[in-house]
Amino acid sequence: MRVRYWKIGAVAVAALAVAACGRKKEIFDKEMDMIRAWVESRNNDDEANYTEVSSGVFRGIFPPEDGSGTVPAERGDSLYLMYELCRFTSSFTERGKADIVYTNKPDLMPERVEWNRDTLRMVLGDGKLLKGVEEALRESAEGDLVVVVMTSGNAFGQHSVQQLPPNTPVAWRIDVEKVIDND
Repeated sequence: MRVRYWKIGAVAVAALAVAACGRKKEIFDKEMDMIRAWVESRNNDDEANYTEVSSGVFRGIFPPEDGSGTVPAERGDSLYLMYELCRFTSSFTERGKADIVYTNKPDLMPERVEWNRDTLRMVLGDGKLLKGVEEALRESAEGDLVVVVMTSGNAFGQHSVQQLPPNTPVAWRIDVEKVIDND
């Protein structure tokens, strides 16, 4: 009799797992449709050129207007970053200020909120940032604005972060302040 209950339990768990995978794929597909439509609309603009750096992660690099910039960042380089994490919607813009969930830019912080105001220092490829963000920062240079748009599964998935509900696609606006070659 025990074996029979064990088999019924195993079948029920397998059915739940299949249903959860189907739901995740449905969310991913819906988010990808929205992001791809947004990317297409932006790529028709002369300034933007977004590429998919990994499945569900898109990147646009905007060099400084004066054309300056240094050698592109590579794995192992130190990057100093100022950033905004935003809720992604189809009305997101590269230089807008709406839907900020978290930032280290003091002038953009909400009143009475004390977030870390320090420039983020990270070593490219050390795994301390979301994988898609690290991938997107490759080939960026000092002075660049890097915009990263990603599905919720590549960001925080089913977890809520700050005011960001679960299963919400995100966008990062990242100003590359400095790149140091660590070789």
